Parts: sequence; C-alpha cells; structure tokens
Amino acid sequence: MNRKKLKQKIKKILISFSLYFVLLFVCIRVYNYFTSLRQNNFYTVTADIKTTDGLKENALVRLSGIDIGKVESLKLLPDFSVKVFMKIDNVIQIPDDSSVAI
Repeated sequence: MNRKKLKQKIKKILISFSLYFVLLFVCIRVYNYFTSLRQNNFYTVTADIKTTDGLKENALVRLSGIDIGKVESLKLLPDFSVKVFMKIDNVIQIPDDSSVAI
C-alpha cells in the first residue's frame, strides 16, 4: 500500500472515532437531560393499608387502567399495617378523598 493511501485510511479512521465519541457524548447529555426532567414530574402520595398481597417496590400505580406512577417504597408500621409511598405523575391530580385498592 502506498504511503498516501495509508495516511488517508488513518485519517478516515480517526475522523470516524472522533465523530463516534462526539455523538456518544451528545446522546449521553440528551439522555441525562430527559431523565432529570422525568424525575421532577412526580409527587408523592402515601396510603396506609392492612395487607399488601404481594405489592412490591416499582410496581405500577394505575387509575382506571392507565399507568400514572409507581410504588416508591413500603414501610411496615408498628400495628403491622403497611405505609405505601407512591410517586404519581404531576399531570394527574388525585382527590384527597380517594381510596386505594390492591
């Protein structure tokens, strides 16, 4: 292979790697931006229930069959009931007199 073709090939490889890393950096920044936006679009609701029936963290919270959030955590109370912490999408406003069913 002649020297000129080798230089061109190396140049193409370096440009390709440079573009790849720039694109990777941009993708990571965009992903982090949208992830941070998504994390701030929730509010926390709590409910005290007698039995969890297999309810676990990260389970989906649904309203009329539509996913509106997820179970953030479960805490056992002294009377052996369970306090459920749920993250609900800000778009959904749940009335204060609502009830929970599992």
